[in-house]
Amino acid sequence: MNVRIVTLGIILFINVFNAKSQKISTGTKLQIKQIQKLNNSSNMMGMDMQTVMNGTSDVVVEIKSVKDSTIVLTAKTVHLSGSVSLMGQESAYDSNDSTTMKSPMAAPFLADLNKPKEFVFVNGNLISENKNKTNDPVINTGLQLNLSELIGQLFISSVFKNKSEGYKWTSEEKSNGDSMKSISIYSVSKSTEKITEITSTTTQSIKGTNTMMGMDVTQNLTGSRTSVLTYDRVTGILSSISQNIEMKGTAEAMGTSIPVNTKGTITTTVK
Repeated sequence: MNVRIVTLGIILFINVFNAKSQKISTGTKLQIKQIQKLNNSSNMMGMDMQTVMNGTSDVVVEIKSVKDSTIVLTAKTVHLSGSVSLMGQESAYDSNDSTTMKSPMAAPFLADLNKPKEFVFVNGNLISENKNKTNDPVINTGLQLNLSELIGQLFISSVFKNKSEGYKWTSEEKSNGDSMKSISIYSVSKSTEKITEITSTTTQSIKGTNTMMGMDVTQNLTGSRTSVLTYDRVTGILSSISQNIEMKGTAEAMGTSIPVNTKGTITTTVK
C-alpha cells in the first residue's frame, strides 16, 4: 500500500476526530471543580481572631440544546466539602456524609445540591439564569458556591472572541440598590492558536445590613479581585480560572464594630 496514502488517511482521521471532540453539541457533559481557600482575620473585644475556611465544589454541566448562537444547558452541584478552623477548633462538612446532611448549620450550603438549574447563552453571553446570590461577602467569596456567577463564565463572551492581545473592556455592576458595586477592567492577556487568556481586575464595595446566624450585621467593606480566565480557542469553553481576593472593612453586630480582613484564592477547572 502506498505510504503516502496511509499517512494521509491517518492525518485525515486525526483531524476529523479532533473536530468532533472540539464541537459543542447536545448531550455534551462538563465537569467543573472549584476550590476555595480563605483566611479571615478580625479583632473582637481586644482579641485577635483568625478563621481559615476551605471549600471544594463539584458541578456537572449538560448541554441541552445548541441552535445557531444559542446554547441551553443545565448545571447542578453534585458534591460539596470543606472545613472551618476558628481559635484552634475545626469543623468539617461533606455532602457525602450523612451527619453533614442532617446538620442545620449546613442547610444553607446544601439547599441546591443535585438540583439542576437551567441557563441560556447567546453568543457566549448569559441571558437567562437562576438567581442564587447572597449579600454575605464572605460566603460569596468562599464557602457557598455562586452557581450563576460560575456558569456565566463558562463560554468566552463575544466581547473578547477573536480579539488581539491587549484588547480591553470595562464593566460596572450594581446590585441590591447601591449596596454592592463593582468595576471590572478586562483585557486579553494572551492569544494563541490554542487558548485565549482573559485577565480581569475588579474593585468592589459592599455596604448594608443583612442577617447572619440570626443577627443583623451591618457591613462596610471594600476589596479587590484579580482573575485569570483561560478558554479553549476553538470551542470557546472555559478551561480554568485563578482568582486572588482581598476584602477589608468592618462588620457591626449588637453594637460592636469588628474589623474584617479577608484574603483568599479560588481555583476553577473544567473538563
